[in-house]
Amino acid sequence: MKTATALLFSALLWCLAAGVILWARPHLPPKLPIHWNMRGEIDGWASTGTALAGGLLVLALATLLIPLSARLSAPAEARLRLNAVSILLQGLFVFILALTLFTALRPQFEVFRTLLVGMFLFFAALGPAMRGLPRNRWMGVRTPWSLASDAVWQRTHEAAAKIFLIGGLLGAALAALGALPIFVFLWLLAMVFWPCALSYSYSKSADSMQS
Repeated sequence: MKTATALLFSALLWCLAAGVILWARPHLPPKLPIHWNMRGEIDGWASTGTALAGGLLVLALATLLIPLSARLSAPAEARLRLNAVSILLQGLFVFILALTLFTALRPQFEVFRTLLVGMFLFFAALGPAMRGLPRNRWMGVRTPWSLASDAVWQRTHEAAAKIFLIGGLLGAALAALGALPIFVFLWLLAMVFWPCALSYSYSKSADSMQS
């Protein structure tokens, strides 16, 4: 995604977040939930003003990835992918912000399951961006083994693209269909760390072939 296009999407997402906040602010309680445990129970709160300001700040920081990518000494393809990932991250933040506000207005809503669905769909969308990503130090599965070898990097990201896409879609379906939150959360952790383990395995395979 080109920088100008990414900045346009970023501005639209920021305006959407600000609009949702302005609409919801008069109806919100003094505190908002900001964290849930693995059982889906709220275990963290913040004042409404702090939570809303923090949400907009995180969104602004994610936006900074876009102009930053144009200044990086990274391959052009990596910079374009970084722009796309920045927009995906901002979309995820807006989703979480809106979900937090909705939960404050509707306390009986089962927010954790919906949050997991959104997280899995984020990874499913991230998967295609992993395929064909050139080796760089700015984004991707950046383990010591993948960064040390083009071949290991390529194999790792080909695998990550499939794992994130398929695992993300299956995880979203499991969460939406009512699987235990702890099971779904562990599925998410396994999906995220699996490519890291594979990069180590691919590195050992490459060392064995060379010897």
